Amino acid sequence: RKVSVGEDISEEFLIDINLLQENTMLIRENIIDKQRVISSILKSARYPQEYRSRLNVLLKDISSLINHTDFGFERLEYLQNTVLGIINLDQNKIMKVFTLVSLMLMPPTLIASFFGMNVSFGGFFQYSGWAWIVIVAMMLLSFVIIFRVFKTYYLATVEGDQPRVRPFGTVHMFEDKLYIQTGKVKPVSKQ
Repeated sequence: RKVSVGEDISEEFLIDINLLQENTMLIRENIIDKQRVISSILKSARYPQEYRSRLNVLLKDISSLINHTDFGFERLEYLQNTVLGIINLDQNKIMKVFTLVSLMLMPPTLIASFFGMNVSFGGFFQYSGWAWIVIVAMMLLSFVIIFRVFKTYYLATVEGDQPRVRPFGTVHMFEDKLYIQTGKVKPVSKQ
């Protein structure tokens, strides 16, 4: 089965992969037991000589089956690692959003909690009707400043004959020019 980013991966899918891995391990153990039995028969002097060539062919077939089960197990392990990687990426995206939201709400919360205390500031906030407007304006201004600092810029380039649009968060404004930082090893630095 193909797994792609953005696909909703259920717990059932991971349990199915685990069940397939268990079944593959049981099949492999069963095949190895058969290999041991046939090897013991070949070593025995009681078994007729005319069947030895057939048993050698069976040993080669069993060896092929062991290789095939190993391949199947590795594919299942790769699929499981892929699924866990996709889950990890999804969790990282969610944590990034939570971090950004908490960072954006922290200064307004600090301002609201500071001015929410029963403390007078030179009498202005105690008697003026403008006090709440000033506090809300400070909270909105801090929100806008943080939003401006963490703004993402997008750069459109051409790679071969294909257009590419890439997000950049590390930018610098200097003398009314926008500078974007990237490593020299990345293809975008040459485009």
